Amino acid sequence: MSNKEIFAKRLSEAIAECNIKQKSLASQVGCSEGTLSKYLNMCTNEMPNAGLLCKIANTLQVSTDWLLGLTDQKGLGNGYSLRDVAQFLMACIDTPALNIKLTEITRKEGCYDSDDGYEPVCQERENTYTALSFSEWYDGEEAYMGNYMPGAARINEFLRAYIKFRELYQSGALPSDLYKAAVSAALDRLATSRIISVEG
Repeated sequence: MSNKEIFAKRLSEAIAECNIKQKSLASQVGCSEGTLSKYLNMCTNEMPNAGLLCKIANTLQVSTDWLLGLTDQKGLGNGYSLRDVAQFLMACIDTPALNIKLTEITRKEGCYDSDDGYEPVCQERENTYTALSFSEWYDGEEAYMGNYMPGAARINEFLRAYIKFRELYQSGALPSDLYKAAVSAALDRLATSRIISVEG
């Protein structure tokens, strides 16, 4: 398969996964729909320039290297696209044994906005976020069977340890190799635990 064929195939795949129309993508990245069609056509040699390639990759939440066939790692940064993260969170939320609670939290933050496109201005405003928590006590109809959620408790135990390790590492009190070893050991302890369903 030629470089152009790989690019066209992967571009088509990323567009389908994002469920975005070609016209909308073209508008977002600043090219015509006809130009985008040429990029998707395996029979032409048309390829985007570096700037446009980056815009396309960022909009579709994939890496430029993946689009060009230089790697099989599709996502940005650590290998996960925003879609991957969202799907993982959905799967966790939909797992009854994790007993995840969603709560809206609001907090005042200093937000830097650029009104004129040049000088950023700090404005304090209230932002609302969705917080996930792993409740260790189930309060559903099956609670009479025993409502302690050991899986959620183990996750909370890990998160508390991870946050402590991370703070020590970021402050310089914990060397990188010890930080990685501590996190790895904590993850290994979780690897031997199974999620126990509420339904039994």
